[in-house]
Amino acid sequence: MRKGKIMNGGIIRFFKDFLKDEEGVFGAEYALLLCLITLMMSFGATVLGQEVKLYYSRVADYCSRLPRPYL
Repeated sequence: MRKGKIMNGGIIRFFKDFLKDEEGVFGAEYALLLCLITLMMSFGATVLGQEVKLYYSRVADYCSRLPRPYL
């Protein structure tokens, strides 16, 4: 897995490789990533005044398309 340098905008390359590399993704890291996505989207729903229930259905739809690690 090639990791880009964080300082030179390589964080995007790092996360692309992170999501593609099934051997490097552990259950805890995957769960933390999903929690972070959910928290950011629910915070955005609260700030924008949208229904949180609708936002969580969008989160579930988005998360169902993420690559899953082999455990």
